[in-house]
Amino acid sequence: MCPSAVIRARLAPVSRPAQDPPSLGGAPIEDLCDDLVAQKLQIDAELGRGGMGRVLRAKDVDLNRDVALKVLAGQSDPSRFMAEAQITGQLDHPNVIPVHEFGVSATGEPFFTMKLVRGHKSLREVIELLRAGDPAAHAEFSFERRAQIVQRVCDALEYAHKRGVIHRDVKPDNVLVGPHGEVYVVDWGVAKVVEGAAAPKDEPRGDVEQAVQTLGTRSDVTRDGASVGTLLYMPPEQALGKREQVGPWSDLYSLTAVLYELLSLHHYLEDVEAETPFDLLYAIVSHPPKLAERHYDRRNGRVPRSLSNLCKRGLSKRPSERWGSAAELREAIQGWLEGRAPVVCPGTLLQRILAQGIKAIDRFPVLLPLLAVIGLAVFVSLQITLLWRALR
Repeated sequence: MCPSAVIRARLAPVSRPAQDPPSLGGAPIEDLCDDLVAQKLQIDAELGRGGMGRVLRAKDVDLNRDVALKVLAGQSDPSRFMAEAQITGQLDHPNVIPVHEFGVSATGEPFFTMKLVRGHKSLREVIELLRAGDPAAHAEFSFERRAQIVQRVCDALEYAHKRGVIHRDVKPDNVLVGPHGEVYVVDWGVAKVVEGAAAPKDEPRGDVEQAVQTLGTRSDVTRDGASVGTLLYMPPEQALGKREQVGPWSDLYSLTAVLYELLSLHHYLEDVEAETPFDLLYAIVSHPPKLAERHYDRRNGRVPRSLSNLCKRGLSKRPSERWGSAAELREAIQGWLEGRAPVVCPGTLLQRILAQGIKAIDRFPVLLPLLAVIGLAVFVSLQITLLWRALR
C-alpha cells in the first residue's frame, strides 16, 4: 500500500450500490410509510445515512409542512439515538437544526423530526468542489467566506459547551452551509454531556506512547467503545480513548482540523505515511502538522499566514495550548477579518502594522513586487545621496 493510502481512502467519498433500495433499519421505505401512518407522517425520499440512523424527507400531515425524519438504523443503540434527540432538542440556537418532536413507531422504532433544510451542502461537498477547481465554488467560497463559516460553527459550539454538551464528531460532513449564509452543525449522535468541564490536562509523553501501543492493535478505535467519532478529525486524547479528558478543547481541535482542510484543501495529516490504522493513530498523537500556508494551489491561492497560525495553535497536541474556548477562536478569526493583529501574536503597535500589511498582501499579491520595487528605489536613492555627500 502506498504512503498516505489509509488517509486518502478514509477521505474518499463512499459510493453506494445503485441497487441498494432506500431503507431504514432493514425495512423498505414502503413498509415504513405504512408503519408511520399512525404518526401522521408521509415519507417521501431518503436524504442520507449516518452511523446510527437514516434521514428521510417526510410531510407532517397535521401541520402540512415538510420535515426531516430520522429513524434508528439496524442494530444501533436506541439509548444513544434518544440521547441525540434530547440533546439536539435542548440546543435552541440558530446554527443547530431544531427538533420538532420525538416518537416511537407502531413497531417500536424511535424516531424524531427536525426542520428540513433545503439547498444545503456539507463542507465535505464544498471542499471537493474547491479541490476540483470549480470556478463557481472558488468565487463563492473565498478565504473570508470560509473563515466566516467556521465562525458560525464556533457560535454553535460555544453555545453547546456552555451547556455542558461536547459534540465529539466535528468534521466537514457534519457542517451544512446554505445558499443564504446559513450554517448548521448537525449529527449530535455521539455528543457527551458533562456536568462541568475541568481544565484541560496534558498527557505525559510516556503515557501517550504506551496508550498508542495498546490501542494500535485494536480494530474498534472508530466504533462504539473506547473512542467514538471519526478518527481523522479526533484530537489525541479522544483517539486514545481518554474519555475523562475529552472536553470543549477536543471539539476545538476537530474544528481546527476542519478549518485547516477548508482553507488549504488538504487534510492536516495528508503527508503522513500511514499504511495502517496504527500509523494513523500514532500520527494523530505525535506528528506535527505542516503549516497550512505551505500548501499552494494556483486556483486556491496561498492560505493567509495569520489563519495558518490559528490552525497551528488549534492543532496543538497539548490541550492546554489550544484555544481556550470557541469564542476565543471566533474572535481570533474576526481579528483577521478586520485586519487586526491576531491573538496568537499579542498586539504591539509594530505587530498591528505588520498584521495589516500581511493582510493587504494576502488579499492583493501584486502589492508584494510593487513594494519591493519601491524599497529598491528608496535604497538606491539613499546610496546615491550618501555617495554625493561623501564626494563633496
